[in-house]
Amino acid sequence: MNRRSKRLIAGIISMAMAFVTAFAGVGTVNAKQVGRILMDSTENGNYSGYHAVIDRTYMYKVSGTAHVVSLQNNVLTDYTLTKSFGVKSKKTVNLPKYYVWGGYFHSEHGTNYVALGYNNSKEKADANVIKVIQYDKSWHKKKVAEIKGSASNDPGKGVSLPFYVGNASFAEYGNTLYLFTSRKIFGANNQTNIAFAINTKSMKATVENHNFTSHSFNQICRFADGNLYTVDHGDGNPRGVKITFYDGYGKFASDVGVGGHRGSVVAFTFLGDKTNNYTGAKVSGMEASAKNLLVTGTAQPHNSTIDGVKGFSSSYGENLYLIKRDRSTNTGSVRWLTSYNPKTSGVSVDRSRLVKISKNRFGIIYSVLNKSKNTRTCYCMIIDGEGKILKNTEYKDIQFRGGTQPIVVGDNIVFVERPSNGKAQIYSIPIK
Repeated sequence: MNRRSKRLIAGIISMAMAFVTAFAGVGTVNAKQVGRILMDSTENGNYSGYHAVIDRTYMYKVSGTAHVVSLQNNVLTDYTLTKSFGVKSKKTVNLPKYYVWGGYFHSEHGTNYVALGYNNSKEKADANVIKVIQYDKSWHKKKVAEIKGSASNDPGKGVSLPFYVGNASFAEYGNTLYLFTSRKIFGANNQTNIAFAINTKSMKATVENHNFTSHSFNQICRFADGNLYTVDHGDGNPRGVKITFYDGYGKFASDVGVGGHRGSVVAFTFLGDKTNNYTGAKVSGMEASAKNLLVTGTAQPHNSTIDGVKGFSSSYGENLYLIKRDRSTNTGSVRWLTSYNPKTSGVSVDRSRLVKISKNRFGIIYSVLNKSKNTRTCYCMIIDGEGKILKNTEYKDIQFRGGTQPIVVGDNIVFVERPSNGKAQIYSIPIK
């Protein structure tokens, strides 16, 4: 590498690290910045208005080495980071033409997957509406799964526009890659969820018809112990956070779609008319502990009472909630992890992400927005598998917007963020 290239890389790297000791309650520490800029930009959050948006920046790790994958100008760049979070190398991938971005997934087997969407406004059944491209660990293109416009999950018929006002979530078990997303259906200006199971050996995709939500403004899926779990953010049918359990899904690696649909539950019901897209809520994460399924997000009180305030309104602030469901019985409850007064506090928990640290330890990174000053303060809350708060720490100088799903690297939670100057940085928050 020549000297000019070294200067260029040095000029585009940045990492800020926060140091803290463990203690009960809410502590405050300063974030220490020790580097430069990584890339030009990331997205501003995992929600836009009332619906989720698909990430454009991702993190994964291989044998303890962290990677950042970033989409910019239809070029995907995979940055391999050093132990101190500098750029060791990078690989760029020129993507084929597409209409709408559908997301990225890194398999634990080392395979990379990229989902691309195509407009089908003429509602052609045989049109390709989604392509899931399989790359090996070195980014050599392998096979492509093609999903047609005829894809349906009753009563929603067809795909006229994939990834529409929703998310695209991937989960993998054996030879099954599960894609849970949203689409605009045929014959009406309506949006619903839809799911696909892809055999990663043949890259043949089949529609999964077990679950229907309309509108579904966020979709998340996870495998745990061979069982599949999904969550929808619904505004109409149903209006609330819907969790679905599937027993034994994917336990047999040679099959796709194996397992029974145990059932769905609306774990958190939202107030308001079913025709109102605005729900005063967001869903930000779902993970499985040894015993429970944990779902996090932010919301207004709705049927709960927070500091004497009940209901929902566009003027209310939101608080951080946790849904806990027993994985054996699908029974559980909703609890509030913060309790800012929705009317008078002047603040709102507006961004959050859930991170699995171990089978019984989780981190929640969230930001509290001061609405009058338009400034955010970052917090990291550590909870156990029962949802008990172990620690909650405030981090000054970190403007967390939730645009990237954090990962665990060593004893730290690591994520990419864009500070106020519009340049992206890597932050590392110690777990212990």
